[in-house]
Amino acid sequence: MDATSDHAPNQPRSFDFCFIHLDYTLVRVEELEGRVTVRATADTFSKRRKEAFLRELAAEGFIADEWPCSLFDGQAELQRVRWLIDRSWVKPDKALAERNHRLVKRFFLPAALGWLAFMYGALAGHGGIRAENPGPNALHPGAYGSR
Repeated sequence: MDATSDHAPNQPRSFDFCFIHLDYTLVRVEELEGRVTVRATADTFSKRRKEAFLRELAAEGFIADEWPCSLFDGQAELQRVRWLIDRSWVKPDKALAERNHRLVKRFFLPAALGWLAFMYGALAGHGGIRAENPGPNALHPGAYGSR
């Protein structure tokens, strides 16, 4: 897992993680005033894995380590952890998008135009299917078995 942090005064502490072995699930952990919000891009964590992940975050100092034994039981107002499936915080990388557009322009577009030119040359040069003179010994329709 890989983590990055952005922290400013009066803003939630925020850490981003990527779980490659869980279908590249991205997770953002935000802590503000003792409450933790976990935003995952997919529902790939079981309850047991969620609890283990939060315990690991606490052990590594990403969040406060004063968690009760069962983190997700109890009434909603007493829970100090919210686990959400939310993709709204994930933004596409503009540099990556620009690189992909350049790749399409430099490679795929010329390749597609070259293929079209090749197909045009291959098909237009023949002029379609032509019937040739079968010759004097060829069988004619209706003359099977006789010469």
